[in-house]
Amino acid sequence: MPDTAEVLLQRTLINVSKLDEYVAYGRDELLETGVDVVDNAVSGENGMRKLQEAMKILIKTKEKLHGYQKSVERIKTQWKNGELGEDSNLSEILEADIKAKEEELENTDLFQHDYMTSFIAQMQSIKQDAPLLTSAGDIECVSEETTAKKCPITQTTMVHPVQNILCKHRYEQEAILAHIKQCSRRRKAAKCPFPGCKSNVEATNLKDVK
Repeated sequence: MPDTAEVLLQRTLINVSKLDEYVAYGRDELLETGVDVVDNAVSGENGMRKLQEAMKILIKTKEKLHGYQKSVERIKTQWKNGELGEDSNLSEILEADIKAKEEELENTDLFQHDYMTSFIAQMQSIKQDAPLLTSAGDIECVSEETTAKKCPITQTTMVHPVQNILCKHRYEQEAILAHIKQCSRRRKAAKCPFPGCKSNVEATNLKDVK
């Protein structure tokens, strides 16, 4: 590895550290917003759940950054120890490590992460019966009747519901088609917007619900 490449890796570590600071700032902002929601009793159950979903995104981002940081540090050490040579494909090594971290996160209970536990504890310290999800299992306990009537995108009662034949989740037709179109513009596969669902959603997989 040329010296310039090693310098670039060090700069990458510095940038990762800065990004981690932004994630921590986002966590603090969510905590403050949560306090406002609980104190002023605004947005109700849906508002709090949206904050928790945002916290889960921050947690995943934080863990991916830490995984990337460890991978870069390991590569630097392996190079210095002579375990990697000029023919080593560092990009492939990093990509493999990132993919492994993403797979690990898919099987991780994010409700046990410090960010989430501290969020829940702070909200409950203000109001014991705050409308919080306290475990991954709580997501499955949401009333089927409620989820069948409300669109996961608009969070309002559906007027023209359509159902994804792959995962059986329902959405407001106009909202889900806009979601699919937006993802298409970004050249990304549209995912079911229902919390916790990993299925894709396409216009051809939607059927009207009578």
